Amino acid sequence: MMYKADHKDSFPEKPGLAGLKVLADQNYLSDPAVFRNPADAKTTLAGELKALAPNNVSYVYFGALPDVPVAPAKMPLAFERPDLRLNGNLCVLFGDGHVESLTVPVEVDDCEELVSYLHTQKKYSEKELKALSERAHLLDGELGL
Repeated sequence: MMYKADHKDSFPEKPGLAGLKVLADQNYLSDPAVFRNPADAKTTLAGELKALAPNNVSYVYFGALPDVPVAPAKMPLAFERPDLRLNGNLCVLFGDGHVESLTVPVEVDDCEELVSYLHTQKKYSEKELKALSERAHLLDGELGL
């Protein structure tokens, strides 16, 4: 939210690790430990911020979609990696700053499936769903999901 306040009410547009690195490079996130869920036993802690990689980040940064305005309360900004969720729950940070802990079906194990699940809850427009699904597909590729 500090980044948004400092950058004309917008979040970094780059998705995934590139977006997280923007936040790290500009000192909005300065400790490698914030990129790893303490309960996540599958990822390892990055020794330094420039070493961020899928194997040491527990979260997915979705990135802003400037060409498709999605209501901030419906826009997933960041979330726990679907393939690493604990006890069937997955926390999602939305563009307005609120976080929801969602109990998602076991088959939701990648970003595209999470967007499909969110659509059942948030009722995205066709344009929103298309943009969110395309971004999720890109992120799944980055994460190898």
